[in-house]
Amino acid sequence: MISNILSKLEEEATLVQALAAMAALALFGFGIFKGMIWLWNRLFAQPKPAKVEARVTFADEQTRLTMPEFLRMRKLLRDDIIAELDRADDEERKRLQARINDLTAQINDPEGAFEAERKRLADLEDKLLREGNELGAERLNSAIAKLRAGNTDEAEAIFLEIAAREAMAVQGAARAEFGLGEIAESRVEWRAAAQHYARAAELDPSYDTLIKAGDLLWRAGQYEAAFEKNKRLVELSKQDFGARDPKTATALNNYAESLRAAGQYAEAEPLYREALEIGRETLGDRHPSLAIRLNNLAGLLRATGRLAEAEPLYREALEIRRDTLGDRHPDTAQSLNNLAGMLHATGQHAEAEPLFREALEIGRDTLGDRHPDVASSLNNLAALLEDTGRYGEAEPLSREALEIGRDTLGDRHPDVAIWTNNLAFLLEATGRADAATPLFLQATAIFRAALGDDHPNTQTVARNTLIHLREHAPAHPDRAALDAVFGAAE
Repeated sequence: MISNILSKLEEEATLVQALAAMAALALFGFGIFKGMIWLWNRLFAQPKPAKVEARVTFADEQTRLTMPEFLRMRKLLRDDIIAELDRADDEERKRLQARINDLTAQINDPEGAFEAERKRLADLEDKLLREGNELGAERLNSAIAKLRAGNTDEAEAIFLEIAAREAMAVQGAARAEFGLGEIAESRVEWRAAAQHYARAAELDPSYDTLIKAGDLLWRAGQYEAAFEKNKRLVELSKQDFGARDPKTATALNNYAESLRAAGQYAEAEPLYREALEIGRETLGDRHPSLAIRLNNLAGLLRATGRLAEAEPLYREALEIRRDTLGDRHPDTAQSLNNLAGMLHATGQHAEAEPLFREALEIGRDTLGDRHPDVASSLNNLAALLEDTGRYGEAEPLSREALEIGRDTLGDRHPDVAIWTNNLAFLLEATGRADAATPLFLQATAIFRAALGDDHPNTQTVARNTLIHLREHAPAHPDRAALDAVFGAAE
């Protein structure tokens, strides 16, 4: 019902003008938001009626609904519904017959139904009186007089107007939150963007708001909140677009990402494969969206040790992105980075290093020096340099990655935990165990807080920390507590 009301209201030319102007203003930054509110009020605000003391002047007890009138109205309504039966299909006939049966029961035994109707009308009258300051006294008196006589038509019209007004306010707030999310995202303020998009999705849970909320919450490391938004996105997309629509494939992919981030690999894999299958069917084999799904499925296969299966998917994703997006696109850099990581994991360092360097160069050129994706490329290249014994080259890259991560993602993001853990390994490998200890402990604490003790990443980093403590700081006060939780998992 609300959507129908909004569609009628949005036929007004002023609404189109306002939204276009608000969108244009949003492009110039957060400081314009006050101007957006001014513009909305300027275009839409109606003069509020002076506050009135709503008094019913002609709806006295004599006009209240009586039992004979109640029965007459019920019989007329039943006759109208009976007349509709011949035009109805089977499903509709069942619903109509249920209404006829209910009305017949009320007519045959009217005492209880009449009393319930009187209470319902009194409740509606009370609600109308509460809106007295928003309505003219004449209209309010007229509506209440008709309501007391059992005629709800005018009250219905008033409540529809109120619902539309409230819905417009909610829709406006959702659009504003979404706009603020776009501004924050453009500034790579992922935590702020996630908050705004999440609020937009709460106010208006549409495909567009849910997909942005899920994406930015995931990027901000708020995996549990992202999981809920992406789960709802799948349900809504199947309902609105169908199970085999490209939008549903995107929703499935994003939900699978949430599951993978939570360590639920077995649950994620069939969703990745379903999203990939739908994409091939509906978009073809060379669409950029297909590259995203290939890349994500490959990431899961790599995380579960199936490196031979992952490599051709990474290569196919990179090929699609080079063909469709070009060699200097950030997504192409991501594919280079991921394939290089795969090669690094299988010991193919000579092939991996130029890919890491190319990804880093593209990232700096297209995203700037302070982007989280650039931090990821720096970290990965540093890890390869460390594994090949080039510690002097690795350390400044590792420190730069961690600094960027803390600046852009915050100190509690799981990616920051990974980069902290990797710097700790480098310090340990170069004989600075004392400097490494607090970093190992920080990484473990971040993972425990963000992902929980049972997550595979938490388990891995905690075991790394325990090994370090046993070898280099056996008397450390945190060792016993970690041993109690993670010692048995080794």
